[in-house]
Amino acid sequence: MLADSEIGTDMVKAMKEAREAAATSPVQGLRDWFDGATFRKLVELGYFPSNTCIALSISTDGFQAWKQRGFEGWPIIATVLNVHPSSRVQVVSQLILGITPGPGQPAELDSFLHPVAEELNDLAAGVSGVTVAGFSEPQVLRALVVQFTGDMPAGDKLLNAIGGNGEYPGRFRIFAGVRQKHRYYYPPYAPDDPPPSKRRKFDVSGNTTPRRTAASIAASAAKVEDARAAGQSKAAVRMLAQKEGIKGYSLFVSPSPEDKARYRALKYLWEIGPELLPYDTMHLFFCNVVPRLWELFAGENEKIGDDQPWVISKAVREVIGREIRAGRRTVPLNQARSLRDIRKHSGSYKAIDWLYFLLSVGEVVLADRIPDQFFKIFMLLCQAGSIRFQPSFVTEEELQTVDQLLKRFCLDFYTKVYAGREERLRLCRPTMVALLDVAPNLRACGPAWSYWQFPAERLIGTLTRLIRSRRFPYAALTTAVSAKYSAELVTTFAETHVPEAWAEATGKPVRRESQTPAGTFSVCNEPKIDLLPPRRAAAALVGQELVQLKAVLELEGASNVPARIFAKKYFRMRLANGQIAGTVSSSDEAGDRRRDHLVRVRSHMRQAVRRGRGVEEVPANVYGAVHHYAVVLIDGAPKTYAYLECVKSSADRHGSSGLPEKRRETDCFTSLGGTRRYVNVTAIDAVVGTLFVRDRHVVLYTREVFSTE
Repeated sequence: MLADSEIGTDMVKAMKEAREAAATSPVQGLRDWFDGATFRKLVELGYFPSNTCIALSISTDGFQAWKQRGFEGWPIIATVLNVHPSSRVQVVSQLILGITPGPGQPAELDSFLHPVAEELNDLAAGVSGVTVAGFSEPQVLRALVVQFTGDMPAGDKLLNAIGGNGEYPGRFRIFAGVRQKHRYYYPPYAPDDPPPSKRRKFDVSGNTTPRRTAASIAASAAKVEDARAAGQSKAAVRMLAQKEGIKGYSLFVSPSPEDKARYRALKYLWEIGPELLPYDTMHLFFCNVVPRLWELFAGENEKIGDDQPWVISKAVREVIGREIRAGRRTVPLNQARSLRDIRKHSGSYKAIDWLYFLLSVGEVVLADRIPDQFFKIFMLLCQAGSIRFQPSFVTEEELQTVDQLLKRFCLDFYTKVYAGREERLRLCRPTMVALLDVAPNLRACGPAWSYWQFPAERLIGTLTRLIRSRRFPYAALTTAVSAKYSAELVTTFAETHVPEAWAEATGKPVRRESQTPAGTFSVCNEPKIDLLPPRRAAAALVGQELVQLKAVLELEGASNVPARIFAKKYFRMRLANGQIAGTVSSSDEAGDRRRDHLVRVRSHMRQAVRRGRGVEEVPANVYGAVHHYAVVLIDGAPKTYAYLECVKSSADRHGSSGLPEKRRETDCFTSLGGTRRYVNVTAIDAVVGTLFVRDRHVVLYTREVFSTE
């Protein structure tokens, strides 16, 4: 990778920028992994001395190949962070270091990690003689791990911690659970001690609960191992491990003295502490918290008593399911890959489905259908998620807002849902307490999208298809993975360095990826907005289209408007955020095509100044369906406009249309069919989806496109 003229140059440039950013103090916000406290600490300690260093992220998770006669493997994947986010999900940047041989999950994961540790030790010590693009002399390569990611069980395995069913399960903070039958649950206070209680298990505000450190984890591991070495009974060692929360040494966080001597160059890992193993937000939010909340609203927790005021009736749940399913026609594909009846299919919802439910659908379908106090609890999580899961820059103020919202969510959940009732104790799961560590994880590792498990999960999902033998699944899988990587590397090298010879040998033309198809008209380069082919030949505008175009040109102050205006029409536009905005005519060609022509336009409106005279202009959103995009030549320069059919709502006033009504915090409208007019295409900022709920088309939150998806 470093030797490649394009990839290597970009990797060196990325590390240079990361080291420069780490030298800036204090942190102004989070842009990527290099703004995390872990990387900045390592740079300060001198572990990234040159621009040829590589930052790695290692992840692991289990997968089951088949339901019957299953094979379960745990791939260990290293991701190169020095590349652009869009390249981190490609084969060249995601390296499968090993796969556990099954047939079940590994009882001791560390035994499979020693070969990985040996190579990481060599890379941390430095490998000389490496060819790097842009350097005339061989360089010294150093690669260091800045984080290990995975779901909560995988992180507990790497830490060798007790995990979710231990008396002291916290990876970041020390708190005790309450035992009920054969399981532990984690309320902030015991059921028989209503708040405020002096026997508080942990501080919901997250301020006073003791936190684990690298030293405290190492001390707990040593204490358990000393008891084991002293010949104490298994029961005594198990009880001590429950109290400490740690079952023994872990290879990368608190290694044994022998491993410390064996892997001296990995000393940097042992100084980081639990921040080396952040909670993966994908699993925490979308595989644990949000599904459990829906179970509450659907009344699927039968063992917490009959008094559940938040439960939605069966009839209303059926209506919600139909509304979500109907959204397949009105939600663009890039915003929601699948919209299934949540009442029937919630059990098979994947993380991406719950992501869309939290950020977009949930607020719309639950409003006025659950008691207001519980709806507000759900909205606290929605608001935190809309900030946490944005792919753009996250400011320090937004980080503080996320922290406050999640603390309020936990406080309200424990006081209004759990409410200190013993029959509801099973609602107090460790995943709820883990929400208190979300903001600290952000500060340690960078924004959520830079270290979550979506890319690794997609890679793991491709492994089952590579197993050609059920009799020898492990051998078949490892052979196929090796062949896959070899083929990809050979193909990439040949197409890059000897394209003509490769084309002659294979008989296939060299793959050339073009981001801009032929016939594209670029409206502007910053931000990047393109009109995509096909297009129609220039033709004169007539009738209402001509009238509306002259009206907008007059508003913009065009000095020379000809009587006859010729326009070239396009029917697709690529917005600055990567969305493709279609048109009504193209969307009606296929009966099952998702709607992508309803757009949001930045505009403004005049309103009276409060407590004074005169009027002022305030920003406003206008919604409408695009019929075509027109390029016209006015005053010697091309201008681009979208022909918009505005929506109709009760907010319409004389001379204005397209303005939405307000339902709680969401925009909604009655129907299309409003005034048609031209608007400048640069004013269009998003393609929006809607759900038809209670006789209104409610506009959904537009989830930004993640470069890592």
